[in-house]
Amino acid sequence: MPARYYICPVVNVEIAPGSGEFARVPKVMTFPTARTGAAVADSATWALVAVEASAAQHAVIEADPQCVDVFERLSDLAGETNRAGLVAWLKSRTIGSVSAAVRTRIRNRLTAAGISITGLTNASTFYEVVRRVLAFHEPAAMLENLG
Repeated sequence: MPARYYICPVVNVEIAPGSGEFARVPKVMTFPTARTGAAVADSATWALVAVEASAAQHAVIEADPQCVDVFERLSDLAGETNRAGLVAWLKSRTIGSVSAAVRTRIRNRLTAAGISITGLTNASTFYEVVRRVLAFHEPAAMLENLG
């Protein structure tokens, strides 16, 4: 199952129908997936979420315009099916390794989410990009601990 990173809003979800008790979770976690992991601060309105899911499950998530795959399925090319492998792949790829059009779309996604792209160059790794997103949403979190 491919592993991808999504930026999405944090929403209130009723823990059990009719219970009146709610939990704050990243919206991606309201979709059925094989595995998700996120670090969410109490005050967070958005989150970075690592998701392991089938292609069909990812398609359902991506149909929601509020759930944005940071790397637009590029992580699928890694062939990694777990987060440890995906993190290693992210560290081995640079922004300059993708087309200018893809770089522009990634930068536009980050900017739209309020994440500064200052200092990101073609030599920056995808890992640095994801760390920047995570640091913006949950400064104390470590990427390797996501999930």
